[in-house]
Amino acid sequence: MVAAAALASGFGGSSAPSSRGAMAAGIGLVLASQMLAAGQLLIDQGWYYGRLQLSPLKVVGCEGLLGFVLTLFVVLPVAQVSAAPEGWGLAEDSWDSLVMVGSRPLLQLLLVAYTGSLAAYNLCGMVTTGELSAV
Repeated sequence: MVAAAALASGFGGSSAPSSRGAMAAGIGLVLASQMLAAGQLLIDQGWYYGRLQLSPLKVVGCEGLLGFVLTLFVVLPVAQVSAAPEGWGLAEDSWDSLVMVGSRPLLQLLLVAYTGSLAAYNLCGMVTTGELSAV
């Protein structure tokens, strides 16, 4: 319904002009992300809790490991080779990022705090979902 309204209106919520193709691509990406999120919830409930009967802490660990592996071996290599208009033509420079994190203790502290807060957030979500059985 929202997608049909956005396409029929001919413009988004901003004053910048955009083509119907760009709007359709944006709507498609939003729909795809929603389907992936729903699929993840189904996998959590059906596979992790149902078949494997893992605790919420182990589910968060499995999701974190899977996300780390996908980021390391899929997302970062694609981002390394995709051209960007600024810098040296790289959208992502992982070596520069590693050097930056290695040389700045405050950045290391913030990275650990961010990772810890994400783990706590996901653990709370898994415990709530497990208790209420969202599916």
